[in-house]
Amino acid sequence: MEGAVPRFVKISIIVPVYNAGEGLKRCLDCLLSQTMRDVEIIIVCDCPTDGSDEVAREYAARDNRVVLIENERNLNVSLSRNAGLAVAKGEYVGFSDHDDYCSSEMYGKLYEAAKAADADVAASDMYEEDGTSCRRYAFPAVKDGKVDPAAFAATLVAGSSTPVWNQIFRRSFIAGTSFKDGVSFEDGLFNIEVSLKTPVTVYVQEAFYHHVIHGKNAFGSYAYRDFAHTARYLSAVMEALDVAGCRESYKHELAEGTFRRLYSCILNEYRKKGILAALKLCRMVKSDSGFAGILALYKDNPESGRKYGLAKRIVLGYLCG
Repeated sequence: MEGAVPRFVKISIIVPVYNAGEGLKRCLDCLLSQTMRDVEIIIVCDCPTDGSDEVAREYAARDNRVVLIENERNLNVSLSRNAGLAVAKGEYVGFSDHDDYCSSEMYGKLYEAAKAADADVAASDMYEEDGTSCRRYAFPAVKDGKVDPAAFAATLVAGSSTPVWNQIFRRSFIAGTSFKDGVSFEDGLFNIEVSLKTPVTVYVQEAFYHHVIHGKNAFGSYAYRDFAHTARYLSAVMEALDVAGCRESYKHELAEGTFRRLYSCILNEYRKKGILAALKLCRMVKSDSGFAGILALYKDNPESGRKYGLAKRIVLGYLCG
């Protein structure tokens, strides 16, 4: 069997697996070929139906650094990640999607940077590819080689969807922070909660991680952006800000993020079900006192809504009217 169990696990890499298809082998090969050998790969099989579980068992039998968890029922990505966190032994923790891939030096470089700065989080740029193009995304809120946690939290609350894949987190620092089930944008919410704890975050100005976009990605699904999932996400953001005692400090970003998410839901409803369904959702949002209170900021400051295009301004005007 390859890969001796490391005496000290530097990084635990958690990989929830559902129906990963051909991408799973490439994903696991990349993780097991990391130049830093002191890693454990925690595969959480979430009741796949395409044979991905057989592939996972094969890799677990081949390499001692692979830890295999097989869920008794389908838990989805958030609870599967939490299952991995519960057994992780690494000093730091990273996350990978089951059909993405990364360079062999990714985790070694992130770990070295984290240790050199005694950082709670290490972050880098990443790539997103769809089979025809590959685009590099820079990590936000970087200044002098570090990420400003307050500025990063502000971008997230305002609606940015920065993922967790291109970061590693000190496991002791994120103890008590978990991924929420039944919400959209679970990565963004996790990042908000971590950022509000003001971590020392070092930035590596390289791109290692490749996120592969295709029809099976959760982000493109109707259910993922429906009102119920989005409302739970927005409620969780407000709760996180309240727990940290800083909602007032982020009120402008909260208003922007709330409108952006709600507008996305309304647009999605229009595209999937038509104008009547979209209007019904508009009325539902307008009658919600919680959302109305947040969006009132636009009513009190009309200038803040003029940056939007015509369609967004019409919807915003209705919701705030």
